[in-house]
Amino acid sequence: STAEQQLLNRIQDWAQSANLSLTSLKPERNEKEKDFDKVTIRTSGNGSLSQVGRFLFALDESKVPVRVSDLQVTSRRDGADELTVQLGISTIYLQPEPPKNGATAGGVQ
Repeated sequence: STAEQQLLNRIQDWAQSANLSLTSLKPERNEKEKDFDKVTIRTSGNGSLSQVGRFLFALDESKVPVRVSDLQVTSRRDGADELTVQLGISTIYLQPEPPKNGATAGGVQ
């Protein structure tokens, strides 16, 4: 879907601007949430505390409506500033309504 691809692109942009190395980007099955469809992306990456912080700040400041459903930060090596972050990021969108009264997508009958 377009919403899924846009979210994937945004996550890659946020990671790149934070200099966070993404190791995984995996879309999950879309779900229905009230009148909306929800897209969730599971992602993980490696970086320093500063890089992880900048990535999370970019999510928080996003103009795209996103939600972090879960977050896990672990140390890759004791005594070093090398972290792994794993999180679920989701967004919602409205499905376009199908054309009514036999009209086609271009509006011609």
